[in-house]
Amino acid sequence: MRIKFSEKINKITFFYLIISFAINFLRFMSIPFLMIYLSNRLTISVASIGFITGIPSAIQLLIGLFAANVIDRISFKWGTIFSLLFPMLGILGYIIFTNFYMLILSATISGIGWSIYNPIIMTALSNTTKTEHIDSVMNINYWATNLGGVLGPIVGVFIGAGNTPTPFIIFSVILLLISIVAYIIVPHDLKPKIDSKKTSPLHDFLTIVKDRRAVLLFLAFFCIFFVEVQYETSFSLYLKNLFGSTGVKLVAAMLSIMTFTIIIVQPFITLISKKVKTPLLLCIGVFFYIGATCLFFFSKITFLIFVSAVLFALGEIFITPKLQGVTAKIAPPHLQTTYFSFVTMGGNLAYFLGPPVGNFLLTANSFYLFTFILIMISTLLFSSFFSVKNLEQSLNK
Repeated sequence: MRIKFSEKINKITFFYLIISFAINFLRFMSIPFLMIYLSNRLTISVASIGFITGIPSAIQLLIGLFAANVIDRISFKWGTIFSLLFPMLGILGYIIFTNFYMLILSATISGIGWSIYNPIIMTALSNTTKTEHIDSVMNINYWATNLGGVLGPIVGVFIGAGNTPTPFIIFSVILLLISIVAYIIVPHDLKPKIDSKKTSPLHDFLTIVKDRRAVLLFLAFFCIFFVEVQYETSFSLYLKNLFGSTGVKLVAAMLSIMTFTIIIVQPFITLISKKVKTPLLLCIGVFFYIGATCLFFFSKITFLIFVSAVLFALGEIFITPKLQGVTAKIAPPHLQTTYFSFVTMGGNLAYFLGPPVGNFLLTANSFYLFTFILIMISTLLFSSFFSVKNLEQSLNK
């Protein structure tokens, strides 16, 4: 029986999908140019500017779990509003202030907002969607965020590319407008289901850590994002060493090919995934990752390196949305935001550790990096496969 689009996505779900696309579009329209914008305005060192721009990621890693647990105790309406207004204030601070410490404060406020935003979007989508449609909605959301990632930088280049505050002003204004719309249309009674027994944050954190499925998903997210962060770090250095100055252009081409592959292929994968069991999808995704890694490191032909980019993208399509769907299904109703925050912390940790570890291994020997990535991919298969198996066993009880 075919499921109609309107039955799968209600008004609130659709609103959160629009938010997901809009925010990713606006982030890619402005944040990639933040370093340039601040360097044009300030007289401090590039290292200091890098420190400022890195604070939001560090804040997400440090307080993300606590912030998500707080959101699990209030309504989605106010969680969504806070997750938008905090980044708005932080971005306005980048425009208004030139004092180093005020910019650190702005970056901190922005980081607090993003630590709320990322898990609450996933939780809102899963809470407003029927269980049997969660995987499809997660696929749609994944496609929408990637579409925003494609269009954002193009628009950002045309409206200043870091030479004017225009992209950041637009970002702030739209964040304010979306928060007003959220106040109007998100029901106040839409909130995570409250546990009959009131528990402390410490009890909630221990519940997650003791949940083998959550720990396996944390590990899976760490592995997949560790591989992804190499695209812009150690892989770019590898291609530069291999092809000289042309290597930089190859990196840009690879990233573009991967993104466009996701945009074009994702809708078809969404249709296929309904008919294929999750463990098989994960195995297919890992197969693509292994093929991509072997092609990338053992081919000296530009065309085959581009083929590896397509395979990397296919691996990502098969695995990442499926892991998001599994997270939504394993989380207790009253701890969904906290669960999403916990497993995505694996990705945040990978983005923190991935560049230095990858660059260190590449400097020692490219074969070491190749071997380590294969280990990450194997671990990804193990952790994701067993998290799904554990989920299926719990559902069958």
